[in-house]
Amino acid sequence: MSKIKQNGKTNKKEKAKEPLTIVIPIIIYHGSSEWQVRQFWEYFEGVDDVLKAFIPNFQYQLTDLSRYSDAELIEKGIGKLLNVFLVIKV
Repeated sequence: MSKIKQNGKTNKKEKAKEPLTIVIPIIIYHGSSEWQVRQFWEYFEGVDDVLKAFIPNFQYQLTDLSRYSDAELIEKGIGKLLNVFLVIKV
């Protein structure tokens, strides 16, 4: 059962039974320099102060591919993601 009905209507009992799913933001970086970890909202430049309240402020999981050689990635044995990571690095 979806958390939001097709017609956009749900009743209060259904909402109580189905909590929202947690989303963990993951950044996979493959630039030539090292990623500079900052608060998420700091990546938005030139945003009016009134609108800053609407930018989510959460932590993210970083995978910085620029820190690893191809051999190191292969050694880590990360399975199916290995091919994706190696292609991204090119």
